[in-house]
Amino acid sequence: VLDTVRVKVPPAINLQASGDTTLCTTDPIRLRASSSVANVQYVWSTNRNFTPTIGTTDTLTVTPNGSTIYYVRAADASGCSETDSVVVNAFPI
Repeated sequence: VLDTVRVKVPPAINLQASGDTTLCTTDPIRLRASSSVANVQYVWSTNRNFTPTIGTTDTLTVTPNGSTIYYVRAADASGCSETDSVVVNAFPI
């Protein structure tokens, strides 16, 4: 008996988040995330477990104070996901 199984592997998400940055102010800053896959869903948090969620789009405007790590996760329709992080150091002079 010979069977054929076809497996469709979704493309890699290739999540890219804004680069780490240091600011001399506590003014708002916009963080961005992008993916090589269309129609991914984004979730932002300051907790790597994503609780609480602080954003659900590809951009997030934050007003950091001190050193904060922002985590972003992108998930595709197949349920695959990738996570990246951005470190923002904000120290007013």
